[in-house]
Amino acid sequence: MTISVWGWFTMRKVALYGSACNPPHLAHHAILRDLNHSGEFDEVWFMPCYQHMFGKNMIDPEHRLAMAKLTATAEEVLVCDHEIKKQQPVPTYTTLQELESNNENYNFSIVIGADNAVNFDHWYNWELLALNYHIVIYERDGNRLLDAASSILQTMKSVSYRYLDYIDPELIKLSSTRIREWIANNEPSVESYVHPTILQYIREHNLYSKEDE
Repeated sequence: MTISVWGWFTMRKVALYGSACNPPHLAHHAILRDLNHSGEFDEVWFMPCYQHMFGKNMIDPEHRLAMAKLTATAEEVLVCDHEIKKQQPVPTYTTLQELESNNENYNFSIVIGADNAVNFDHWYNWELLALNYHIVIYERDGNRLLDAASSILQTMKSVSYRYLDYIDPELIKLSSTRIREWIANNEPSVESYVHPTILQYIREHNLYSKEDE
């Protein structure tokens, strides 16, 4: 609990998990479920980005937001549409500053995968992110990625690591790129890795077909 000039109030701890949602798959569900049941956060926010920070092509943000909402509903978390509402790419640091200005009693943590930790020093104002925000890192592929990011991790003032050891390791290694390939090729294996509501939405809107490539 924190004292302010206005009296007593409790800061709500929020885990902010950003993703391209292109599309969300069961590894995203597993991370959201783990965050939600960890007891460390009052709220978990799932945030689709407007554009990929490294310029990768993605389907329209409206579809990705819709799939993020379906994912959030399934895992009983919240969706943050801050970036998509602005209809422009917004660096994570800027997003956090804007969210804090609109939610003064909220304490935000950033949730990233170990693959993002490796290139964290390419993020806008990454030093300020590392200094001012708690960062939750989900490992995958053993410790290889964290070992590669060791020098960057040392700059982070507050960091914690979470492991999803209780689920299929192939799920954690899964990429949205592979999911899109399976969908384009109508491979039945995709049904084991994408939530039924997401898969239904993709098929209804004919997303990720070979014509889109």
